[in-house]
Amino acid sequence: MMGLQCCLWCFEKVVKYLTRNAYIFMSIEGTNFCTSACRSFMMLMSNLGRIGVVQVISHFVVMLGKLSITAFCVIVGYLSLTYGECFQAGGAYKIGSPLVPCIAIGILSFVVSFAFMETYGITTDVLIFSYILDEKYFNEKKTHQMFAESYDIPAIAQDHTQEDDEGTEKSSPPREEVE
Repeated sequence: MMGLQCCLWCFEKVVKYLTRNAYIFMSIEGTNFCTSACRSFMMLMSNLGRIGVVQVISHFVVMLGKLSITAFCVIVGYLSLTYGECFQAGGAYKIGSPLVPCIAIGILSFVVSFAFMETYGITTDVLIFSYILDEKYFNEKKTHQMFAESYDIPAIAQDHTQEDDEGTEKSSPPREEVE
């Protein structure tokens, strides 16, 4: 019975992962769900190493973000409850121990950081999918540069950080049209 539950749990995780990637593929390409699921699975299989490395790094950064945001909020809450004037003896509020409020702060901050950092995780998935699709489409035609290579990003950032004398914006270089 436990073996069956383990197999079903693994199957559920795989289906959720593939479904998530299919939805990402749907949003990028505008195809229906079944086509997107099939194409995203093929893309996952053909770029297993790249996507695996990005996933590992992304999960590490997301977990580090969740933990650091939670720890920061708990530390600030503890310091506020311990050294804040309104929580001292004779202040407006008297707290016997900051343990329970710090636990509540930790739980709430983890929930909020979870929501924000999961958005970051989805964004990294979309970016790696977009990069791989961009590379695939533009390397097949070999007549145009990849969209990611068509701009000199550091030069554009430099141009936009420096204001010219007339106060007008500098425009980015024109991109070649894809046929």
